[in-house]
Amino acid sequence: MNNDVADKIQTARIIECCRKHYEIYISAFVTIFFVVFLAFDKGDNLILFLWAATTGTILILRIIFVDWFVKLKYASINNTHIYIFTFIMLIWGIAWGSATLLFFPLLSTLEQAAWFAMFMVMIAASATSHSVYLSAFFAFSSFYFLAMLYMVAVQFPSPFHINAIIFVLVMITQIGAARKGQNVILESLRLRFENIELVEDLKQQRDAAEKANQAKSKFLAAASHDLRQPLHALTLFSGALEDSLDDKEKSLILTQHINESLEALQDLFNALLDISRLDAGTLECEKKAFLLSTLVNKLENDFTPLAIEKHIQINWNVPNVVLYTDPTLLELILRNLVSNAIRYTNEGEIDLAVTQFDDSIEIAIVDSGIGISIADQETIFEEFVQLHNSHRDRKKGLGLGLSIVKRVANLMGTDVSVTSPVRNHKGARFAFTIPKGKLKNIEQANTQPTIENTQTQKLILVIDDEKSILTAMQALLSGWGYSVLTATELDIALQNLSKSGCVPDCVIVDYRLKNDMTGIQVIESLRQKFGQNLPAVIVSGDIGKEKIQNITNHGLPLLHKPTPPASLRSFLYRKMNEEITKH
Repeated sequence: MNNDVADKIQTARIIECCRKHYEIYISAFVTIFFVVFLAFDKGDNLILFLWAATTGTILILRIIFVDWFVKLKYASINNTHIYIFTFIMLIWGIAWGSATLLFFPLLSTLEQAAWFAMFMVMIAASATSHSVYLSAFFAFSSFYFLAMLYMVAVQFPSPFHINAIIFVLVMITQIGAARKGQNVILESLRLRFENIELVEDLKQQRDAAEKANQAKSKFLAAASHDLRQPLHALTLFSGALEDSLDDKEKSLILTQHINESLEALQDLFNALLDISRLDAGTLECEKKAFLLSTLVNKLENDFTPLAIEKHIQINWNVPNVVLYTDPTLLELILRNLVSNAIRYTNEGEIDLAVTQFDDSIEIAIVDSGIGISIADQETIFEEFVQLHNSHRDRKKGLGLGLSIVKRVANLMGTDVSVTSPVRNHKGARFAFTIPKGKLKNIEQANTQPTIENTQTQKLILVIDDEKSILTAMQALLSGWGYSVLTATELDIALQNLSKSGCVPDCVIVDYRLKNDMTGIQVIESLRQKFGQNLPAVIVSGDIGKEKIQNITNHGLPLLHKPTPPASLRSFLYRKMNEEITKH
């Protein structure tokens, strides 16, 4: 049982204990008059009337308190109220105990029996109405019980104190009944509030599911639009290129436009892949120590030409500080933030600002662009949300960058804050913190040599069940100077290798193939035939966590479709050099 449910149960107990019991109030007034009737003219009537007036006043105060209490708002009810009510019940019990000591000895045997019956009714009524909060029951009954016990056991003893023993047993039974009643009420209250909480949770989950479904529909609609645009352009440019093959200058222009459309598709697919990997939970934060300056130098080389083209100054001056986080994820965040800053800044400058603390640093991207209104500072982190781009111009981005930034930052254990305006009533500042690392833990990266077309003797085996992909891979790899052998399945690949009498130097295989065979099975079969050191890579469009984990568990590298040619070429070059080093 959580604290929230426990607090609600406590409040409900107080409400139930202090609620209006009109039948009890009426019975109490009747009982006061009954005592006056029994004891009238049997002693000092002044004392009797004073007792009746005092007890009636206590009852009236109790009624006033309860009437005030029921008007309180639920949230304002606390333990103080039950303490006040318990104190009133204590005075109420003392009043009746005092009546027993004062008037019981004056009564006849028959009247004493009537008094005893009155006592039992009052105790039973209190055990029923106050069992939800036993402190109120004990406050009332304790002094009253002791006074009655004194009369039965001391003032009017029976042989072997039989009456006193029976009296105690009856009282114990009432206490037991009160405790049992409390347990039943508490259990019912617990179930009630847990059910209410469960219904509320289900309602929130339903609302979240509906919101997610709406977001998904919006996401797919925007993605569909952004995918169709460059595809449509590609279709038109391709048709125009077929009619312009004899015009070299026009063909070059059309080829440039085709490449721009392909870059737009590549950007969208990469962003969608990042979103999908975040949704699938396959993107992991692999922390290590590295120099921030090394990462910033890479960003400076990539973004400076874009800044120069827009006549924007980017200040890249950062301290030579060591960080401890995932450098790939940090680069992903910085690339998106710097890209956004350049896109929305038409003049002025952009700062990559670093503030150092004892165990961490704050990295901030500060621009002098158009700024972000307070109302938009939350929505900009949603998928496909773009400000000042209602017509979805691809040149202004896809609207996925900041969504990726926020989710990747959360994966890294940090959060991105946004402040706007920052400079002369414009601009924006995106900031987040990263833990520091230790210089001695930095893993020195090997410098990759320049790639040259010296792979003439290397044979690459490509296996994919899509013939169009095989044709494209054949053209691409041949252009890099490799010998290429393609096949749609393992048996055909083995047949082609047998006919050629060649052994592959590297294998590129799709994960999902015909006949429910996977790329992992193909690579294992080829390595059994050609050796366990045969270099291989799986290229896949699957982003399922289980599939990716299965590939990782087999120690195989994975390239996601669509794979940039530069990434594939870099991988092949590295693998070929590893084999040369081994031999």
